[in-house]
Amino acid sequence: MLHVNISPFHLSVPGAAEAIVRQIHASGINPSAIVLEITENSGDRANVLLANADELRLGGVRIGMDDVGNGYNTLAFFARVPCDAATRR
Repeated sequence: MLHVNISPFHLSVPGAAEAIVRQIHASGINPSAIVLEITENSGDRANVLLANADELRLGGVRIGMDDVGNGYNTLAFFARVPCDAATRR
């Protein structure tokens, strides 16, 4: 399992999720072995994250929540952004 932090800024770029999935598939890596981690303080971009998270998950990539409990309203963010894993550092 490979956990990679990704900036909410990068996920707000149009076509970002499609490009990420395409690159993962081109690399030959099993997408389900990758967890893209976003921080819970990404709440100001939640609408974009929702759309991109759905597209990433359809491509087989897992979504993780990084630094859980270290700031933003965690429960509200979890309710809006579907995730497969959570970490706390």
